[in-house]
Amino acid sequence: MAKIEEAIVISRMYAGSYLYQSNKIGAEAINLFKADNGNNYIYVNPYGYVAPRYNDKVSVVVLTRLVRSGIFEVVGIAKIKDHIAKVNGISQEKNFEETATEIEKLDIKYNDFTLKDIHGNYAGTVTFEAERVYIPKKPIWLLDEQKHNIDTPKNVVICKLNKKFADQSLIMYIDCYEGQKNKDIETIKSLLLKDYWLDDDKFDWNIDLKTNTIDENDKNFNFLNIIKKENDENIFSNMLYYFFSKYHNLLNNFSKNVIIEREHKNIDLLISDEKNIVVIENKIKSGINGIIEKTEEEKAIDNKISSQLKKYFDYIEVEKVHLNRNRYYFIFIPEYNKTLNLKDFSKGNKYKKISYKKIYEFFSHQEIQDDKYYEEFVKALHKQSQEREKDFYEEIKSKLIKRIKKLKETKKD
Repeated sequence: MAKIEEAIVISRMYAGSYLYQSNKIGAEAINLFKADNGNNYIYVNPYGYVAPRYNDKVSVVVLTRLVRSGIFEVVGIAKIKDHIAKVNGISQEKNFEETATEIEKLDIKYNDFTLKDIHGNYAGTVTFEAERVYIPKKPIWLLDEQKHNIDTPKNVVICKLNKKFADQSLIMYIDCYEGQKNKDIETIKSLLLKDYWLDDDKFDWNIDLKTNTIDENDKNFNFLNIIKKENDENIFSNMLYYFFSKYHNLLNNFSKNVIIEREHKNIDLLISDEKNIVVIENKIKSGINGIIEKTEEEKAIDNKISSQLKKYFDYIEVEKVHLNRNRYYFIFIPEYNKTLNLKDFSKGNKYKKISYKKIYEFFSHQEIQDDKYYEEFVKALHKQSQEREKDFYEEIKSKLIKRIKKLKETKKD
């Protein structure tokens, strides 16, 4: 029987319920930090072990997060040096005990605390020691075999694999047997040769861990973080309504008789005067709503998706009172959202995307600092203006730093 010569593991991160539990960190928290001994260690979801047939065969672990079915974003790529946690055909408890012994030999600590200190048990094991963890400086997507022909954002590196991705599984394997080659393995390894990666000295989460400080996002901590509403579209629409309504000077091309409406005919924001009318649909996490199933006859006339976009457009265009005005249709969307494709939707070509990066830059330069809500609003906009969605990265890092701080305080007492 042919033996496996090499394997690559695709590990999905940020999928556990622990993300929403304040007292739990998740064993994968270590994946993007260096330990005190200067080495990187990797925990592979869901249990910290790979299938026994891959013991000592894994050369690379691709750390990913789900974008949508069939598409993963690369969080990091670990080039493997040593396999630590192995399944040896014994009980899970025995495997944990043996791995814990290996960890003690390797002196794996984070800011002087062991994984047992941090997690309170051996759930925080390590699967591999990495030679290096490569952190992308721009988005990289892995596409499965069924997504090769989809439209993709221009500023995203696309890596097409000849594999069907499992929707639910947190771990997948790409392997090759002795005397054989696997193109997917070569495709992934070739990424490491490109200029896609941050230099180690420019990726400072390790410094944050040792100094017990949270990075620059801490200065953008705001009331939405406290109430866990950082991605609530209604709240952002309400805040936009508030500022546009109170400060008409923000609407440079409108007259003083501007009318601003919230949820008129379900439109997020409708702004109008005697010469102009603007439709704003605000999107954070959700996609286009109001999908209407078409009959076969309707599809033959127009095979594009009928949705809220067409509904709003038809409402504005049909109303005669609006026909003598300049009409504009916008969708506000986070900078990191690369998946919304308007051309799939009927009348989608009438809408222009406005990124939250532009919205953030616009409001950051307004002279309305005397408003008691302004600073918090700009801080809230910052998260949606980022090139990559960092919420889970930051959440895990913040939890780990807070846990270490607490351990240090307890140790002093």
